[in-house]
Amino acid sequence: MDIPLLNEKYKERPVIGPEDFLKHLEEFRGRKRPKIPKYALFSFWPALYDWVKKKHKARESKFLSSRFPFLTFKYKDMNAVFMCLSIGAPMAGMQVDMMFALGTEYAIFFGAPGVLTSSIKRWEIIMPTKALRDEGTSYHYEKPSRFSYPSKLILGQIEKTLKKNDVPYLEGGV
Repeated sequence: MDIPLLNEKYKERPVIGPEDFLKHLEEFRGRKRPKIPKYALFSFWPALYDWVKKKHKARESKFLSSRFPFLTFKYKDMNAVFMCLSIGAPMAGMQVDMMFALGTEYAIFFGAPGVLTSSIKRWEIIMPTKALRDEGTSYHYEKPSRFSYPSKLILGQIEKTLKKNDVPYLEGGV
């Protein structure tokens, strides 16, 4: 089935982008934007925000929003940033755009997807080998296609870590 979108529109330059918004925030709030680590973790679980903040003595930044602050912290010898994303692809996409404009280069998203089969039990780990693109937002980030595929490098590292720690997992599309 063809993707029911006007694919040509995604080649156009946006009217306003993340850099424009960050400049506006700097002027509006009268302070410089923070430099954030290149490694980021994104999730949709608000409870993780408090856990990361306490566990890693993370610093909170309300530069983007006091309602959706992000955390910077150190894990072993690596600096990282954590943000709990809003529900909904357009808002979450905007938040991720802002983080990349601030300095994020690599990101891992994690959450709790729903499943369509009773053979997958609650809290089982699913390592996504592909993701169905049907929300419209992702078409602004890569060429139109039915599926999006994760980085083989990152997927390999996650698989290696799961196996090393004897953590069972499933593989498949999400």
